Amino acid sequence: MPPSFPGGGRAVQAASREHGLEGVVLKQLDSPYVAGRRSPLWLKVKNEQIANVVIGGWIPGHGARAGVLGSLLLGVQAPAGLVYCGKAGTGFTDAALRDLTRGLHALEQPHSPFASPLPPADARHVHWVRPVLAGQVSYTEQTPAGRLRHPVWRGLRASQDPTRLIRGLPPGLGNRSGPQTRRTRAAPRPGPCTWGT
Repeated sequence: MPPSFPGGGRAVQAASREHGLEGVVLKQLDSPYVAGRRSPLWLKVKNEQIANVVIGGWIPGHGARAGVLGSLLLGVQAPAGLVYCGKAGTGFTDAALRDLTRGLHALEQPHSPFASPLPPADARHVHWVRPVLAGQVSYTEQTPAGRLRHPVWRGLRASQDPTRLIRGLPPGLGNRSGPQTRRTRAAPRPGPCTWGT
């Protein structure tokens, strides 16, 4: 059993960040385990970080996402050029998926904009694009290879006006991310809580 720390949730979460842990679990002191499903009385709070990234390509979606992008291939600017840091396939609203897909089609190019070859599994079915759209993702940690773990798309950077980059696209391209594609869990009832790492 991991240790528990009644009260002091903010201090426990800060300590978990300092030790490089994934996050903490918040629960009611008297809440039971519930077999077969997640209880709203137990909440996992991940330690998320924010990264500024550049879109270097995209992979088409399948199933419910057929006809729009499935994931974005992301990079960060470095002295050697655009360095690949991973794929983001979550965090989009339906409107953002449509807008981004249309804009990325207009930016397609025949070769990769990344400084080094991508892993074959990540480069399969990819559409390369000119690296002119910059956005933000949240992520839990960075791997030794420089990949972002669990990146979630947050939208294009607020200072960027995509209409200057892609003629005919509406302002706010790709910025409409969030609650339409995420389910919100019920909030726990008030009462004494305990935090664990």
